[in-house]
Amino acid sequence: MKKFFSLILNATMFSFILSSCTNDLQNESLGTDENVITYNSLNELFGIPETNEQTTTNFDVATKAASPTTYTVYGYDSQKTLSQNQKGMFGSELASILGVSTNTVYIFDQYQMTKSITIGDSYIVAMDSPNCGFNPLTSTNQIGYSSSTLDGQFVMATNLVLIKTDASGRSINKWGPRSGDALEWIYGVFE
Repeated sequence: MKKFFSLILNATMFSFILSSCTNDLQNESLGTDENVITYNSLNELFGIPETNEQTTTNFDVATKAASPTTYTVYGYDSQKTLSQNQKGMFGSELASILGVSTNTVYIFDQYQMTKSITIGDSYIVAMDSPNCGFNPLTSTNQIGYSSSTLDGQFVMATNLVLIKTDASGRSINKWGPRSGDALEWIYGVFE
């Protein structure tokens, strides 16, 4: 009976050790560890709360009354660091927008870029900007910007990601969805 009990105990321990080794090998083969987060959306990446509401820009409301004169400005005036040296993988949709692979661990920073326009006597409205960064107010992977008025300025803000390296340290240095210098901000002016 002791031999039978000893045999069962040894078999159980062997099975547990084998299972543990298999999990370690799987994690090593992916180059990941248990602390790696896979980001699938902006609410996960930037901590934006999810809503079931669709965002409506001022332009959506304003175009029902009249059409503004459209302007485009480029680049950015200021850059604010939101986080540095984040570690994670990107889900398929977000990876596609950022131009990187899924199932690869990256080290990245997050930034908010702003551009300001002097309002003067005009009324300025936000417009769709498909060559901007991520809209900071949406939990979807929406490209665009948020806007506010402050001290006579129409201030536009968008979020970018700088993918610095992969987990092995290989240099990537890729901005997503585009670099700050390549930002295009479209806005409308009612005079």
